[in-house]
Amino acid sequence: MARKKEPRRPKPEILAELRMRAPALEKLVQDAKKSGKRYRTLFESANDAIFIMKGGRFVECNHKTLKLFGCRSDKEILGRTPWDFSPSAKRKIL
Repeated sequence: MARKKEPRRPKPEILAELRMRAPALEKLVQDAKKSGKRYRTLFESANDAIFIMKGGRFVECNHKTLKLFGCRSDKEILGRTPWDFSPSAKRKIL
């Protein structure tokens, strides 16, 4: 019967290096979280419409964008194109 291989253990010098770098990595993670929170606060509290599009479709927007396009929630706008809200495009469809 074949013996199971024991998992390889990292070398002590690699473990020591990781322990030494862990506080710096943790600080980077915390800084990234703070930066993300600042971005989100600016995005949501801006007095201008801000939106992100991918492939010509809305993928993210703030409340001012909803107001600009006459939507009550992001479910009404996400995944759609600006043309979907164009009065001239609506007239051509009718």
